[in-house]
Amino acid sequence: YEKSVNLNFGHYFYTLPNTYNAGSKINSASPDVCVGVAKSGDKIYIYNANNNGDISELKLVDNQWKTSSELPFINTTAQETSVSLTADEKFIYFISDREGTIGEKDIFMTIRKDDNSYSKPVNLGKKINTIYNEESVFVNATNDTLFFSSEGHNSIGGYDIFRSIKNSDNQWTDPTNLAYPFSSPSDDMYYSKHKNYHFFTSTRTDVIGEADVFVAFTPKPIEEVVIIEKNDPDTLVTKIEPEIKIEPKTDVKIEQKNKDLTAEKDYISKQKIVFLLEKYEVSTSYKNTLDTIANILKANSELVVIISGHTDNTGSVEYNTKLSEKRANAVAEYLKSKGVNQQQITTKAEADKLPIHNNSTLQGRAKNRRVDFKIKD
Repeated sequence: YEKSVNLNFGHYFYTLPNTYNAGSKINSASPDVCVGVAKSGDKIYIYNANNNGDISELKLVDNQWKTSSELPFINTTAQETSVSLTADEKFIYFISDREGTIGEKDIFMTIRKDDNSYSKPVNLGKKINTIYNEESVFVNATNDTLFFSSEGHNSIGGYDIFRSIKNSDNQWTDPTNLAYPFSSPSDDMYYSKHKNYHFFTSTRTDVIGEADVFVAFTPKPIEEVVIIEKNDPDTLVTKIEPEIKIEPKTDVKIEQKNKDLTAEKDYISKQKIVFLLEKYEVSTSYKNTLDTIANILKANSELVVIISGHTDNTGSVEYNTKLSEKRANAVAEYLKSKGVNQQQITTKAEADKLPIHNNSTLQGRAKNRRVDFKIKD
């Protein structure tokens, strides 16, 4: 994944040749949403708006879906909206806005015991959950990689898709934004993976309706090995082999290059680096995004990027101008440390003049404390 976010995957719409209504065993008069599938494929999890929003389980027995059963170890009078299980179905992750959340909706976990009872659900804590909404959780088969969508962390707009990996101390690492092509300034949610296919839902501009299903894929399965440095359990090195090389035909080579450059310029223009209140240090969670930008600029020396710093409206004009300048300079210095030519970088201090969200709310101010990018014409 560390390398795959830098590849220009295509987005494709898939339609099955024959689709059927799943019937009254699954569907009801209220909206019914499939929010999870067991790794074994013989159970599905359905969200229904009843009781403020609950999740039920259906089992496939003798090739027939049985009547749904409630999940009392998950459901409450609060809203539960998403669920994902490990292959052994021992670890169950779900989304809820119940009492005990850090912000709005959070990710919780419960464990199935040997007697088939379940532990009291626990909040995954501030490393994973934020003061904003988390949604659409997906855990891998072996319980060491977690994918989810969030409005917080370093979201570039709405919900973005994040990944966290368990380190050698069995603790979740700081979430990493999967970035392009998975995350966009629109809402990107409901990530799931099958072999070398990565499915998600997005409201980005090239949808057919309000929200569509997208798939990104690698041309063939790749081997991913995560090595955790013993001296620093939070340092992750990802190796992906074999490297995939596609040689385009000579008569389309120039056209493909122009297409890729357009996509790369569009990618840079959509990124946002968000900062903590009154801070200008670049969070390590933006490393992947900034490394991608640096690689694009180094590969295209004719490109010049304008880096604009912004603040919320809580300080004086003088203070905000200086703070926004420091934020822009901090991002510029990072790019230069990665080998980007100084001549390709211009910085601007915009203070609080160009908010992208309402400064009257906590969430709006948080997203206005940012740096954004523009490719110079």
